[in-house]
Amino acid sequence: MNGEFDWLKQEFKKHGGVFENIGLGYKDDRGYYCKSLKPDEDVTIYCPDDLLINIEDVAVCDGGLYLDNSDQYGERAEFLNRYLVFHFSRDMLDDILRLKNNVESLSETDRALLAKLNLPEGHGSYSDELSFIKKRIEHSHCIESKDSGNRLIMPFLSFLNHDKTGVPFKKGNENYGSGFCFTGRFDGEAF
Repeated sequence: MNGEFDWLKQEFKKHGGVFENIGLGYKDDRGYYCKSLKPDEDVTIYCPDDLLINIEDVAVCDGGLYLDNSDQYGERAEFLNRYLVFHFSRDMLDDILRLKNNVESLSETDRALLAKLNLPEGHGSYSDELSFIKKRIEHSHCIESKDSGNRLIMPFLSFLNHDKTGVPFKKGNENYGSGFCFTGRFDGEAF
């Protein structure tokens, strides 16, 4: 895809992550997606626990997301910061702000329907654009830890698009450890 993604993939693996038989694509209308390189073989993405990013440690600036509490991530901080900037770039923020503007143009009745669907856009008013961005990313790209209750961004797993009929993430894997794992066979996009 590009040099930055290649570096991120290398660092992800160096820190114990697994990204096998999978390629990353990007479409303007949907963002990133993952695709199987060999449909007759398993796709595997595994994110170890020490690469999980607590959403409370993430901040939003005009350029995208960044790790606000990098000290606690030690030697992994540079990788995690660059991952956040790559995945949650200014382009993504602009898309989220377009969504915010579209929602604000809806009637109160239509916004109430969004709230019933439990979408963050339907809950309250966000005068602060950066708060809205963080809430939207938390809703779309985080998983809640059953152990701690923390909302977590899972590097590389967050590139996957989700589908109600898709493969669920699993906590723990006998081959890799106690992090989050996604595995399965797919002809085309993996979800």
